[in-house]
Parts: sequence; structure tokens; C-alpha cells
Amino acid sequence: MRQNNDSYQVAELAINNLNNKVVGFALAGPEFMYPPSKHLKATNLINNSGIGLTIHAGEAADLSYIEDAIFNCKTQRIGHSWQIIEGCKEIDNIYYPKCKVAEYIIDNQIPLEICISSNAKSGASSVTFDSHPAVKLLRSGFNVTLNSDNRLMAKTKLSNEFKIAKNNGLTDEEEIQLIKNSVNARFTNLI
Repeated sequence: MRQNNDSYQVAELAINNLNNKVVGFALAGPEFMYPPSKHLKATNLINNSGIGLTIHAGEAADLSYIEDAIFNCKTQRIGHSWQIIEGCKEIDNIYYPKCKVAEYIIDNQIPLEICISSNAKSGASSVTFDSHPAVKLLRSGFNVTLNSDNRLMAKTKLSNEFKIAKNNGLTDEEEIQLIKNSVNARFTNLI
């Protein structure tokens, strides 16, 4: 949890449990005022371990937190991340990168782990179920995955996230693409 000061110890614990099938380390918790690079020592340790790294950025803080996660912490996946649209221009319902981090994310197909319910219910931004850009990001070529994230707080499950996306125009073909994206985004170092 990014508001705590024990991320290095947690990273060491993850690495020490590789034999127990630990495959990933996630930096989560409140974003605003807790930039990812506050935990640079822990993320560097994870990046040198073979364990996958996910950093939640782009739900409750601006684009700079996504930039920090990508360029300073070298995250392999970004939790939430829908605010990447701040680094894009929208033309005919398609998002085109207009900054370095958006270009990097789309060019390198960095997975964007999106939980529409969490983003809409958190109150951290003005995004709603109806205005959520997840489907448009997918159509724009971003590597979007749908996730249940904080199931207890968001009161959702994965099937519900797909239902919400369907209500926002997700096609059957796009649903298959989301599933493929999720399979390809998994951390497989121990599987």
C-alpha cells in the first residue's frame, strides 16, 4: 500500500516466496500525494527479480502518476490507468497519443488493468459508468483488460465488468480481444 513505508520489506517478502508461486507485486492504495517513485527502491528490487510489477496509477491522480509508474518505476502493467486519455486527443471516438507516455504505452502495448466499477464508484474523479473510456481505449489500440480490482469496495465481479462494457457498446469481437489481452498480460514467470 503506497501510503505505507514498508514497500521494500514487502518486495523482499515477495522475492523470498518465489517458491510459493508469487508471480507479481502490486503497488496500490491512495494515489494522490503518494507518487509511485516514492517506492522506487522497492520497484527496482522487483524489476531485478523476475517478479511482475503492477502499479495503480490514473484513477485518483493525474497523468504524471502514470508517467512516473512507466518511466521511473518501469511498471509492466498499470492498474486503473483510464486517465491516460489526458495524454491523448480524441477524434471520432478514437484516442490518439499526443504525449510521450501515451505513445510509449500504446507502442509497447503496456496492459491497462481497468475496473470500470472501481473508477466510477471511488469518487476520485468525474468518470461514470456511462462516460468511462475503457471501450474507446480498446478501440483505439490500447491493451485494455477488464478486472474486478477491489471486489469488496467496488462490489463487483469480472462478469459484471464485462456487462458494463457491453452496455457501453462492447461488441462480441471486442469481448474476445479483452479476454486475449488478459491472458497475454498475465505474469508467467512461475506458471
